[in-house]
Amino acid sequence: MKNERLGFFQEVEIGTTSPYRGMKGSVVGVTEEDGVINGYAILVHAESRVLYFDKHEVAPTGLPRSRDSVD
Repeated sequence: MKNERLGFFQEVEIGTTSPYRGMKGSVVGVTEEDGVINGYAILVHAESRVLYFDKHEVAPTGLPRSRDSVD
């Protein structure tokens, strides 16, 4: 993923070597310093918990989600 910022509640797929690889989740937080995005807090749907992933570990699926769908 390049320097694009993911929107809150946007659905993402987790990649790289993470044990969560291939799972989907929703963006519920972002870490940013001096305008540079470092990573995202992702609600992993299959786990029902929030985990932090580096910005290079997640990719948007193109599906928006509403806040109600991630509660």
